[in-house]
Amino acid sequence: MGEWFKAVGLVMLGGSLGAASRYAIGLLAAKAWGVQFPWGTLLVNLSGCFLIGLLFALADRARLLTPEMRLLLITGYLGALTTFSSFTLETVNAGRAGLTLQPLANILVNNIGGLALTILGMRLGGLN
Repeated sequence: MGEWFKAVGLVMLGGSLGAASRYAIGLLAAKAWGVQFPWGTLLVNLSGCFLIGLLFALADRARLLTPEMRLLLITGYLGALTTFSSFTLETVNAGRAGLTLQPLANILVNNIGGLALTILGMRLGGLN
């Protein structure tokens, strides 16, 4: 049970830092480039995708990250910075595992389903 609490604590610590980073990057991007386009979201999604790929590769190939650091940085920090990075890593790993239908289904369901449910939620909340 102690290991479980330690793991959850690491994810929570990384998650809080990732969420704060996401907020700060969004504010800085809006200040620098305006709010006509969601530059902050784009920036955290793209940088998070790059960082999760890099950290995963380093952890996998060079054993550079301990399991605890993976929980802190990949699951916690990058998971809170952008869930898009987790989505892309899972999709790429499914492709690397030789699966063909699962990555395609993951892309289609996440993107089309996510857009549809966002619209549904907005309509249920009273927005057109």
